[in-house]
Amino acid sequence: MLLIAAAILALLVSIFQYVTKAKGGLFSKSLFAFLRFLSVFILLVLLINPKITSTKISVTKPQLVIATDNSKSIDYIKQTNKVAGVLKALQEDKSLQERFDVLSYNFGATFQDSILDFKEDQTKISEALKQIQQLHRKPNTAITLLTDGNQTYGANYEYYKSKYNQPVYAIAFGDTTAYADMSIAKVNANKYAYLGNEFPVELIVAYKGSKAVKRPLTIKKNGKVVYKKVLSFDEAKKSHFLSTLLKADTPGIANYSIQIGSIEGERYLRNNSTVLSVDVIDQKQDVLLISDIKHPDIGAINRIISANKRNTFKIAAPNKVKQLEDYELVIAYQPTSGFKNILEQIDKQNIPVLLITGKSTDWDFLNRLDWGFNKRITNQAEEIFPELAAGFENFNTDDFKIENIPPLETVFGEVTLKGNYQSLLMKKIAGVSTKQPLLAFWDHKALLQGEGIWRWRFKDYKDNENFDNIDGLFNKTFQFLANKKSKQRLLLDYQRINYTNAPVLIQASYFNKSFEFDDKKKLNASLKNKETGEKFNQPFVLNGNYYELDASNLPQGGYEFTVSVSGTEVRKSGYFSIIDFDIENQFYAPNVKHLQNLTQSNGGDLFFENGIDQLKKYLLNNPNLKPIQKSSTQKIDLIDWKYLLGFLIALLAIEWFLRKYRGLI
Repeated sequence: MLLIAAAILALLVSIFQYVTKAKGGLFSKSLFAFLRFLSVFILLVLLINPKITSTKISVTKPQLVIATDNSKSIDYIKQTNKVAGVLKALQEDKSLQERFDVLSYNFGATFQDSILDFKEDQTKISEALKQIQQLHRKPNTAITLLTDGNQTYGANYEYYKSKYNQPVYAIAFGDTTAYADMSIAKVNANKYAYLGNEFPVELIVAYKGSKAVKRPLTIKKNGKVVYKKVLSFDEAKKSHFLSTLLKADTPGIANYSIQIGSIEGERYLRNNSTVLSVDVIDQKQDVLLISDIKHPDIGAINRIISANKRNTFKIAAPNKVKQLEDYELVIAYQPTSGFKNILEQIDKQNIPVLLITGKSTDWDFLNRLDWGFNKRITNQAEEIFPELAAGFENFNTDDFKIENIPPLETVFGEVTLKGNYQSLLMKKIAGVSTKQPLLAFWDHKALLQGEGIWRWRFKDYKDNENFDNIDGLFNKTFQFLANKKSKQRLLLDYQRINYTNAPVLIQASYFNKSFEFDDKKKLNASLKNKETGEKFNQPFVLNGNYYELDASNLPQGGYEFTVSVSGTEVRKSGYFSIIDFDIENQFYAPNVKHLQNLTQSNGGDLFFENGIDQLKKYLLNNPNLKPIQKSSTQKIDLIDWKYLLGFLIALLAIEWFLRKYRGLI
């Protein structure tokens, strides 16, 4: 109604000004009246300021994410041209381009959108799927993998489930023909072993075939057979699980070659052999026990430590100790005030110490040390049973069994521990579990509250005919403490066993005399190949709050090295090995089973290299992968429309110009 009124008013104004009062011909009056009508009407409309509704329609295409396997395994199975060809066909297909926003990535050890070169040393399919899910969160997104399905690192991708219900398709590359094959499917062993001990090795040997065959499995060290067994396979017996113990007889990195004999007509032989490397640690400990009393526990501790022939064990009275620096661990047995000077030296030099208390301990003296614990005592004796504490993380305690072992003896009283400590054993008194630590660790110290260790060993032998359980518990305790010996100004962090398909890094931290990190020094490493005698010199590079050396360019072999700090006498040596083992070269066929499980659980399907047309059909016909049309309605104030204001100014300017031209102004 207001707009109609504005039009009538504008018409009356124009008639009044140019029809009834103005001079001139009919055309001139009509023209000026029309111009005035428009300008007045537009001005009134702007004053009324009606709202205009605007509707915009947009179409969002679904996304097609193509992730291509860029690892070496594609090259090894001679599928690089086929993979590149399929990728190009999908990227350039017009029907897919019209329907989807096509996005391409490649994956291997990393996930990126670089050019394919099939040189990645690892295959991380699960990581690629995780990255895609983080980047593309819309349900109308399809994921297509171009891969052989053989993953070398990461969580099992066949159990991946999209959070956004995105269908996953895959094209598998490689020869799917079933050939008879013998392989070493898995090798399990600890990375470390201690010199003189035996370490377990577990093997799974797999067979694909139908004929009955027998083949020898051998484990060799430096060309010498250390284990051999003939395995029988047939159509019913497809695998063997083997477990054996190998002797750690030489310190350093021990390399073992494991091989299963090949069968007639076997096409792929690389998976018939593998390598195993174990770092044999020379676990030598010099331990000092300080005591001014005689007790059966001291003999028990002596037997525990001396069981390793490379350890040395010395017993001394507190006033007879001279050079504490020579020991990795000091055991203070039932300390009294006569231990004052020696314990002050231990604390000052940060020497690891185990305090064992009992009925002869001077607790008034220990309380005055202020070492993070305090005990209010009485003269009453107390028996304490042990139980393993939950959540202990300093070392593995799964093998320890301490049920039904005799109690330790001490004097009655509750101990209060301060600071950040961890408890290995807790107190159990009269059959009731307590929250009181029995054996606790903090910093470079440990506290065991009770005497009677010899009874534990006696009970262990009575039940098991060996001392392995209790001796193992204390050996790990001694070893953990010994490894925390005083601060060092140069610290090295590196893997002692490395493979040619992975980075070989040595990281170093150097501290000044105040033990503050020093980033102004130059660190250099001198390396020597133990087999060839070839020498290398490489500098470290400062990387934030540590120094780093990349030795990935070194050839395979064992290396001794020494790190030196410029301008100082600080040196530190070590050794590591680089083993020629390319995990990407262990596969000869696609992992169809895992790819099928992945695609089916995510609403997709698996295709092979000749199924690209079928894949496109599935993508184009998937009802969940259709463009989404969105409409948005917006109300705009007419006064905000700049074009209308410009039109008004133009009308007034034309009217003024024409009137001026005709001499009406």
